[in-house]
Amino acid sequence: STVTVCVAVRDSFGAQEGGRYCEGGSLHGRSCVDGGECSGGGRCVPSCVAFRVERCQYCLSASDSLNGLAKDYSMQVNWMRLWALNSNQDPPEEDAERGLYTLITNPDNVLSAAGQQKLFIGAVYQLEGTETLQDLASRFRTTVKSILALNPDIDGADDAGAGREVCLAPCSAAA
Repeated sequence: STVTVCVAVRDSFGAQEGGRYCEGGSLHGRSCVDGGECSGGGRCVPSCVAFRVERCQYCLSASDSLNGLAKDYSMQVNWMRLWALNSNQDPPEEDAERGLYTLITNPDNVLSAAGQQKLFIGAVYQLEGTETLQDLASRFRTTVKSILALNPDIDGADDAGAGREVCLAPCSAAA
């Protein structure tokens, strides 16, 4: 999914506007409300950045371990499940070539030699028909709370519909 973040702009004169600035022209970089404020051929554009977020994946840092991630991020899964999700991968070819995926053989040393690795934290499931998050929670023995924790882009149990992809950690509900 894609997350877009827009920020307020404060120019060198101290003026702050609701996330728009002059692009090009003689006032390039200055905050603006509309194009009339951007003289010299500039235009008033939103100051937004779009991030592509890969569902069910986490980028590791040097100090991460599977046990620590399971505890720190309340993923409601244990390190053994994270290891199982990542110990026998068939990664996308372009990511394998860039060294973003390697076989994890030690749960306390999960970083690749390249210094970066993506970790799968669940399985991606696409909602069908009238399925709800509660339906998924029941079907996959997890909780709506766990599903929402793994899918921060979903605002609530009612913010899901047919075709929406969700990250799931099956069998993560307490017995």
